[in-house]
Amino acid sequence: LQREVVGPWLALLLCERAPRADDADNDRRRVGLLGGLVRVRRLVASDASAAAADALMDDSGVAFDRLGVRDSAVYLVRPDGYVAYRCAGTELRGVEQWLEKLR
Repeated sequence: LQREVVGPWLALLLCERAPRADDADNDRRRVGLLGGLVRVRRLVASDASAAAADALMDDSGVAFDRLGVRDSAVYLVRPDGYVAYRCAGTELRGVEQWLEKLR
């Protein structure tokens, strides 16, 4: 998981145990709203049939448990690997506010 989210970018990790079929389209829209500053990755449960082809699969549920995710959560990870922002659910208003401080 760390290899997938740490790099020369901010990473938005969207964690959902039960993703919806339209999540890939929503991800593209979200990236546009964030001004291209952020790489979006999605972490889903292994039994998530609606997951996008490039989704990260948590086969054992260990990643969800270690991240403290019950149903869904949002993590914004800085390029140095530290978590800049996190919240339960999939609302991005807090991420947008955090990014606004960079401008």
